[in-house]
Amino acid sequence: MPGKKADAEAFASKWANKGIENQDTQRFWIDFYQNVLGVEDAVSRLEFEKPVSTDASTHEGYIDVFIPSAKTLVEQKSLGIDLAKEETRQGRKVTPAKQGNAYAQGMPLSQQPRYIIACNFAEFWVFDR
Repeated sequence: MPGKKADAEAFASKWANKGIENQDTQRFWIDFYQNVLGVEDAVSRLEFEKPVSTDASTHEGYIDVFIPSAKTLVEQKSLGIDLAKEETRQGRKVTPAKQGNAYAQGMPLSQQPRYIIACNFAEFWVFDR
């Protein structure tokens, strides 16, 4: 049964030195949810590229991973991206966590997540809004 230390170690080993945001995000999070957390049917529990409007932009952004049952939003970056560094996104400089928070604020209040995870395939930074 998944959810043991050995499962987390196998996951970390499998994903070591890998992780391109546009290519690997969905497989990474499905693998993590099913094989580390032991959650069955991750595909029905995870929403990918969820469109959202923000005050910072005249166009929609896309939430990389939204987990409604966990009240969590994930802002995924590629391996090697510094999660503390600001980058220009939708016309303003933000860290991945600030980008995720802007997405959260663009959602209807009843759907807004409590948690934001900024992830670069090697690190998970968890923020409680």
